[in-house]
Amino acid sequence: MALFSLRLKRATSQTTKREPPQIANEQQGAAVEKETGRIEAFSDGVFAVAITLLVFDLKVPQLPSGGIPVTALGMVLLKEWPSYLAFVTSFATIFIMWGGHHHIFKLVYRSSTPFLFANGLLRP
Repeated sequence: MALFSLRLKRATSQTTKREPPQIANEQQGAAVEKETGRIEAFSDGVFAVAITLLVFDLKVPQLPSGGIPVTALGMVLLKEWPSYLAFVTSFATIFIMWGGHHHIFKLVYRSSTPFLFANGLLRP
């Protein structure tokens, strides 16, 4: 019985010894996030601007001055399908690139000047 209580004390003391390093790792992770946070925010802004610029290519179709039936509106919008397809394709491409960029930054702990320039080449 004494052997069991000794093992229990050792196990309890080991778990309490492990807790402070976990807290230290969490604090270190917060410090790492601050170091790459500016890069991530800038990159997110660049992606947002790129997605916003896609909208400028969409044109408002010319409609007759009088009221038009819903079917005529559908036909006018259907004639613009290449623009809408290009918008959706470009949006999906930028979104996939942003997702990959976000995933890469989960693995990055520090940054350097060469890394900043390499990061600039990855953005759209």
